[in-house]
Amino acid sequence: METSTLFLLELTVLGIMYCVISFLEYRLAHDEVKEFSKFKLISLVSFVVGIIIHTLGDVIGGGRPLEMQLETVGHLIIMIGTIILIKQSLSLSKIAEEYGYG
Repeated sequence: METSTLFLLELTVLGIMYCVISFLEYRLAHDEVKEFSKFKLISLVSFVVGIIIHTLGDVIGGGRPLEMQLETVGHLIIMIGTIILIKQSLSLSKIAEEYGYG
C-alpha cells in the first residue's frame, strides 16, 4: 500500500473520531458557550475535509495538475475553517471578559 494512501486512511479515521468527540462536546456544552462549540465543530469538520482533500490530491494526483488543484482547494477549505475558529474565539474572549478574565 502506498504511503499517501495509508496517510489518507489514517487521517480519515482520526478526523471522524475528532468530529464525533467534538459533536458530543457540543451536545453537553453550557448554554453560554453553546454557539462557540457549534462553530468549533463546524471548523473542525472543515479542517478534516480540507486535510482529506489535500491528501487525496497526493493519492490520485501523481504529479498532474489535478494534484495541485486538489491541494489548493484543501488549503482554501482549511483557511475558511481557521477564519471561523478565530472569529468565534474572539466572541468567546468577550464572554470571558464579563467574568473578569482577559
